[in-house]
Amino acid sequence: MGGLNEVVRRGRVPYEIGGLVVALGGVLVWSEWLPLWGFPLVCAILGEVAAMTIDTVERKRRLERVEFMPKPVNENKTFTWQEVAMHNTAESAWIAIRGKVYDVTTFLDKHPGGFELLLLCCGRDATDLFISYHPFTDKPDQVLKKFEIGKVSTYEHATFGDDDGFYEECCEKVKEYFERTKKDPKNPMLMIVRMAPVYVFSVCFFYISFVSHSFSWPMRALSAILFGVCQVR
Repeated sequence: MGGLNEVVRRGRVPYEIGGLVVALGGVLVWSEWLPLWGFPLVCAILGEVAAMTIDTVERKRRLERVEFMPKPVNENKTFTWQEVAMHNTAESAWIAIRGKVYDVTTFLDKHPGGFELLLLCCGRDATDLFISYHPFTDKPDQVLKKFEIGKVSTYEHATFGDDDGFYEECCEKVKEYFERTKKDPKNPMLMIVRMAPVYVFSVCFFYISFVSHSFSWPMRALSAILFGVCQVR
């Protein structure tokens, strides 16, 4: 029961903090220490600070647990998909790619694409996802070699044959396009430029909904809904 209680307690923490942040913001607005338009800003800022703090604390805890956790022994270095599926947590994270098994527990927090995305792939075969996310470089394959622990002997789902060359040809065409147009697909500025209209509309809808009092309530309510849509984008 101790382990179950720990999981429940840790899982409730974000919701408890979120509730406290909203309650605190409501008290500040009610006491007129904070204008209504500042309420979502305060909640967003405090929420981000709380999330970053929780992530930092949890990262340290994971590293401490991983450091003292005994490594599984398998002399044959072959694993069934059921064995791989048992290692789908931050404390023991295995992933299968192209028939090989990798223990990426210590790599979770170093993954350039984020801790959560890699953890979602653990405990299963992630070949297709791995290939689609790393089409233009062999560097991820070189990094994976450091974490290889064996091979997969059975598969949960049917596997497909080797690529007949079509996918590689598509990747080459896309790579040539980026080289020809001198565009970097990893450049965040491209995404910022594409999202610029969303940012502009978000500011406008936020102003109409929470700052200005010269608009009717239906207009402010509609702007609040559209502001939420922009946040989803």
